[in-house]
Amino acid sequence: MTMNFQSALSIFEIMDVETEKITANSRLGSNIGMDSQEIVELHTLLEQRYSICIPSNELSRDLSIQDLIDMVQKLQQTENKQAQSESKQGFAFSCETKIEIERDVDTVFNRLYYVTEWPKVLPHVDRIDLLYGDKQYQEFIMTVQSDPGTLKVRSVRNCEPDKKQIRFFQPEPPKFLKHHAGGWKFIETQNGGCEVITYHNWNLNATIAAETFKKAENGYEKAIEKLMLEHAQYTLQNWKKILSA
Repeated sequence: MTMNFQSALSIFEIMDVETEKITANSRLGSNIGMDSQEIVELHTLLEQRYSICIPSNELSRDLSIQDLIDMVQKLQQTENKQAQSESKQGFAFSCETKIEIERDVDTVFNRLYYVTEWPKVLPHVDRIDLLYGDKQYQEFIMTVQSDPGTLKVRSVRNCEPDKKQIRFFQPEPPKFLKHHAGGWKFIETQNGGCEVITYHNWNLNATIAAETFKKAENGYEKAIEKLMLEHAQYTLQNWKKILSA
């Protein structure tokens, strides 16, 4: 969610700060009357809502509301660029898709966290064999149905509720892939819902990929790229349907 004037006001409302007379030029200290403790509370709320890290000396009582908005937007852009760079490093292929779900971020995150429940709700997931699981890390073998047929993969996930993200890599990906990694990001929307972004990065096992997709009209690279994107979209659409029921 990108910060704007209205979403800034919603933050102050959470803090029980009177917002009727606040304008974009109002300063946190001299106009709104925030003390140092309230600045600390504001710092925490901004980091949690926008999934950013604000340097301790950046947030002060001298800032105007517009200064605050500009700072948050700049930090969001910087972190997004860094995340995109890190997520694609070392991979030849990637795809990304997203969907908005009308449920709160924590609810959506938790449904995707509990992998052992997936076969009960996701049509394409046949089986999950959990090899290891604690509050943050999971390792499991997943059996799914896909266009090439039944696929069995081993995945390791790093689940970070404080950062509103889940990242994974597959020590044993589908045989036509040499490497496969990716993740999900959960972003609160303006109306209190959740935008889910999922991304996949991969390298091909060229020999097996060429044989598996030898009948593809546009070549096996394009066929796999199409498959990965369609699978990601199908999964998100199913989660939207499940969470909207």
